[in-house]
Amino acid sequence: MISAFTYLACVTGRNREGKETELLYVDRIYTDVHTFLVFMAAVASWMLTFGVGFHLSSVTAAVIYVSMILSIDVFIGLSYMLSMIRQIKRRQIVKNSLLFKIYIALKNFIKLSYNGKVFKAWTLLLLLAYGLVNGILFSAVIQGRHEGFFRFVFFVILWLAFNGFSIYLSAKPLISLAQIMATAKEISKGNLDYTSDTAAISAPFSDFAGDILNIQDGLKEAVSEAVKGERMKADLITNVSHDLKTPLTSIINYVDLLKKEDLKNENAIGYIGILEEKSSRLKQLIEDLIEASKASSGNIPISVEKVNLHELVMQACGEYEEKFKKASLDMRIDSSDKNIFISADGKHMWRIMENLLSNAVKYSMPSSRVYINIDKDDSCGTVTIKNISALPLNIPPEQLTERFVRGDPSRTTEGSGLGLSIAQSLSSLQGGKFRIYIDGDLFKAAVEIPLWHEN
Repeated sequence: MISAFTYLACVTGRNREGKETELLYVDRIYTDVHTFLVFMAAVASWMLTFGVGFHLSSVTAAVIYVSMILSIDVFIGLSYMLSMIRQIKRRQIVKNSLLFKIYIALKNFIKLSYNGKVFKAWTLLLLLAYGLVNGILFSAVIQGRHEGFFRFVFFVILWLAFNGFSIYLSAKPLISLAQIMATAKEISKGNLDYTSDTAAISAPFSDFAGDILNIQDGLKEAVSEAVKGERMKADLITNVSHDLKTPLTSIINYVDLLKKEDLKNENAIGYIGILEEKSSRLKQLIEDLIEASKASSGNIPISVEKVNLHELVMQACGEYEEKFKKASLDMRIDSSDKNIFISADGKHMWRIMENLLSNAVKYSMPSSRVYINIDKDDSCGTVTIKNISALPLNIPPEQLTERFVRGDPSRTTEGSGLGLSIAQSLSSLQGGKFRIYIDGDLFKAAVEIPLWHEN
C-alpha cells in the first residue's frame, strides 16, 4: 500500500509532454478550505460510524456500513493528499489558500490607500477606527471614575494622548490639501509658472497633487503651442505681405507713368483709373495686414506722450467730414470737456480713430446719425461711437474684433475685416480697453485710454 501511494504521489499531475504539473478541477478549491472540508468529512464519518454503525442489530450490516464509510473516507483522504502534492509541485499550496488571498487583498488595499488611490475608502475606515477607539477610551474614562483616582487619571491621559496623536497625524494631510488648493487657485488665475513643493505633500494626496501638476504642464504646453502658432501665423502674414508689396509698388509706379502719357483712347484712360483704384485698395489691404500682424503680436513700438483726446477726435472727424456727407450721414459730436489729456501714442490713436470712423462710413444706414461722445472718468479718457447698421448684426460682439471678420457677410462693401481688430490691439498695447456693444442694429464702439499724469 505504501508503494502504491508513493507511485501515485510521483505520477500525479504529470502530463505527457513532461512540462509543468497539470492541476485538476479539485485543485481549484482553496487549500485551507479543502483542509477544513476534509476535516469536517472525517468528523462526520466518525459520528456516523460510532453513532449508527455500532447500533445496527446485524453484524453483517454493521460491517458493510462501516466499510462503506471507511471507503469514502479513504477516497476523500487520497484525493486530498494527491491534491496537496500537486499543489506542492506547482509551488502554490500557500498561494492557493483563502487566507493568503485575503492577506494579499488587504495588503493591496492598504497600499492603494497609502498612495491615495482609494482615498475615500481609506478615510472612511480611518474615521470608523478613530470613532471606535475614541469611544472605547472615553467609556474607560467614565468607568475609571468609579474605580479609583489613579485609574481615572491614567485613562484620561491615554484618551488625551490618543486624540493629540490623531490631530498630529491629520495636520500634515490638511496642510498638503491647503497647498494643493493654493496651487489650483494660482493655475486658475493663469499663473502657469507657479511651483509647489511636492516633496512636502503627504502620501494620501500625492496622486492628487500629481494630477494637478500634470494639468499645469498640459496647460503650459497648450499655451506654448498656441503662442507658437500665432507667432508663425503672424510671421507668415508679414512675409507674404512684404512679398506682395514689392510687385505692387511697381504696378502703382507704372500706373502713374501711364497717367502721364498722352493717351487718346477713352477706354484706356478708364482702365488706368480702375487700375489705380484697385492697386491703391490692395496697397491699403497689405498695409493693414502688416499692421494687424504687428499689433496682435505686440511687435510694434509705442511712444507714450501727452495727447489731447478732444483735439485728436475733432481733427479726425474733420478729415472724414466729406466722406460722411457723401454717405448721407449726420455726425453729432458731444464733449463734456475739451481738455482731456491721455497717456497714449498719438500716431496709434489716430489710426484707431481712422478705423472707427471708416467703419461708420462703410456700414452705417444712409441718412442716419452717427454719435461721437468724448468723456472721461477718474482714470481714463473715453471715445464712444454709435451708429445704426445698414445690415442686420447677427454676430456676437467679440467676434467682430477677430481678423477678417466683417459685419457684412456678403462682403459687398469695401473693407478688409481688420479695422476693429487693429483698433483693439492698438488700444491694448497702450494700456487701454476696446469694447463693442450690439443692441439690435445699434453698433457701439468704446475706446478707453489711461489719463495723463504729470508725475
